[in-house]
Amino acid sequence: MRRLTLLVVLVACGGQTGPAPITGAFFLSSIDGVLLPTGLPGLPDGSRVENGALSFGSPSRPRELEAAGLVTRTLWIRRPDNSLENWSATLRYQVTAGTLSIDLCPIGALCALVSSVLKGPVGTTELVLTEYIGGTAGPVFRYFAELPD
Repeated sequence: MRRLTLLVVLVACGGQTGPAPITGAFFLSSIDGVLLPTGLPGLPDGSRVENGALSFGSPSRPRELEAAGLVTRTLWIRRPDNSLENWSATLRYQVTAGTLSIDLCPIGALCALVSSVLKGPVGTTELVLTEYIGGTAGPVFRYFAELPD
């Protein structure tokens, strides 16, 4: 009887049998080992990254399973005239064999022929992601997970 009950519970709770997508928020702490605020090679006019975040949805930790979904990447950039610009884009991500890969071409955008991705190991408390442009390694972004309430 217990086996039948377990089978009924598993069938009733069915739906998703694959791994869950990454969820939670991660906040940018440094770029290339330099704490924020800091410059970025793609901002040669003297602009500085003040703050940044990756938001995967509801608050829980990422998993080192195969998964895919959407992530919002946000950067707050201080321009030389002291204005603050908020840049945000919804991006696609995929986790394969414990490696997170975020396609930096925003959904619906016509991107250049050169691919640009953030890539690195999935962690539960931090993400250390290298930006690859056309396969060449660029800046390294270090994010820390949002603390639970």
